[in-house]
Amino acid sequence: MKLLFNQLASYEPLAKVVVVSLDPSFYQLLAVVDGVEHLVWETEEKILSQRNLTAMREKLADLAIGEVVLRQESAYDEMVGQPVRAQSNALEVKLNTSPYPLE
Repeated sequence: MKLLFNQLASYEPLAKVVVVSLDPSFYQLLAVVDGVEHLVWETEEKILSQRNLTAMREKLADLAIGEVVLRQESAYDEMVGQPVRAQSNALEVKLNTSPYPLE
């Protein structure tokens, strides 16, 4: 299922969204709908991506979301002598739903 960003409001409240860190300054978005993660698209041809974590969080500010997490998976284990893993080495960090610090 191709999930467009402008369709996310129809799935509110979203239980969870995952901001995926693909590079130190490149982020994509996954939305969990009915327990399944879906890549979020900006248009029919373009995947939603941002070069700044705050910009991605600003896009989410008007949506009702239960949990926002940042996920990073390292592709470099083998470069430092680690064996190939059978399971994921993903690190998820819970983020505040507000893109800015609370007073």
